[in-house]
Amino acid sequence: MSHLTVGIDVGSTYTKAALLGGDGTLVATAMISTGFRLDAAAEQVYGTLLRHAGLSAGDVAYVVSTGAGRYQVPFRDLHATDLTAQGRGTRHFFPLTRTVLDAYANLYLDDRDRFAALPPTLVALEEAQRVLSRVA
Repeated sequence: MSHLTVGIDVGSTYTKAALLGGDGTLVATAMISTGFRLDAAAEQVYGTLLRHAGLSAGDVAYVVSTGAGRYQVPFRDLHATDLTAQGRGTRHFFPLTRTVLDAYANLYLDDRDRFAALPPTLVALEEAQRVLSRVA
């Protein structure tokens, strides 16, 4: 069984996607301009991501969507609000983080009280990784 997970962030300007391996490593990313058809943007960025990784949709175990167009991803397994995705993703990738500030730039305060930016594409993937770990 595949443990590859895809996160798709359908934003108002750009649609981004990230592919994580079963161990949580970043395998591939893709980004396109969203345009007016959010569902088409999701399909296009997903196809681009898979081509970059040399994979097909059948190789992916789980797809999570977030962003303004999260409901427009017809092939998603789960959708998460931006706030949920940012909070869980930040905690997953930066476990010592105490505070996440949603200032549109996806800022967080790290363990040394420094501000840093978090790539929004990655943030929805913690939930998918958790679901897959229960299936394995």
